[in-house]
This record gives sequence, C-alpha cells and structure tokens, in this order.
Amino acid sequence: MDLVNGSIPQKVAYSMISFGRIDSSLLDLPRDQSRMAGFPDAHPSERPPFLQAAKNAPEGKTDPVSADIWAMHEGSGGGYFSGSWLMGSGYCFDSTALSALLSSLPYNRIKGIVRCNDGWRKINGSDGIIESSVTEPQGNSRLEIIDSSPMPCREIERELKKVLR
Repeated sequence: MDLVNGSIPQKVAYSMISFGRIDSSLLDLPRDQSRMAGFPDAHPSERPPFLQAAKNAPEGKTDPVSADIWAMHEGSGGGYFSGSWLMGSGYCFDSTALSALLSSLPYNRIKGIVRCNDGWRKINGSDGIIESSVTEPQGNSRLEIIDSSPMPCREIERELKKVLR
C-alpha cells in the first residue's frame, strides 16, 4: 500500500490483479490528461492517423467521420502486431455474429467500440476472454486487434464485412 499511497501524482484507483483478470469498470474511470508516461519511448509503435485523431475527441466520444468510411491499418512495434479498423456510423454489425467472429480469432488483446444491431457495444478482451457491454452512441466504430504474431488483417477484414447487418 505504501507504493500506491506514495505515488505522485496520486493514483485514481488501484486493484489487485490475478492471472491477468482486471475489473473492466476500471476502464471507465476518467483519464487525467495531465499525466505523462514515465518512459514514453519504451513501447514505440506507429499509430494510424485515424486513431491518432481520437486523442482530440471529448472523453468517451470518438470524432465523427463520414458514415461510409471503412479504413484499415496494419502496424507493429515492441514485438507485437496490430490490425486497426475505423468504420463510419453507417456500418452496423450483427452483435451475435461479431462476437462469434472475434472469439474465433487469435489475439493477445482486442478492444473497440462498435455499432451493432442491439446498440453501441464496448469490446474489451485479453487471454481468450472477451467482454462486451452497452455504451453511449459514438461518432464511428473502431476496432483494434493486437497479437504477438503477424495477423491476416485482410482476411479478418473480409470476415468483419460478412457480419455487417
């Protein structure tokens, strides 16, 4: 506890984590925009321009983009590979089919906010476990998949398009 209590700046929250399981409500805590990474170059990675722009969006919202945009970006850094997608609000996924698809993919980490037939969903997954919860409507859908092995992003993209409504 001394480590937590002695932190500068003071921690917003702390939690004991076991076997990589984290309470997803911690992801909903407000961000302190004044905090800076202690070692910002420790995990360099090139972020796609459409994900970089999200830094300027109000907390909990994504910048609106054209309703019909569909953009994909492949990246790598720090020994990991990523596939990122930005989809305009005109695209709507079948939530059951999307959940089945995402559960079938190999990944170390998966995260996103997507428009589905049953509303907007926040997706967060790691270690083979994906959680999905209802969230506020956003300006667009975003999905990022991260793995320690190269991913077949074009194939994943084809499968994503197959689960659109």
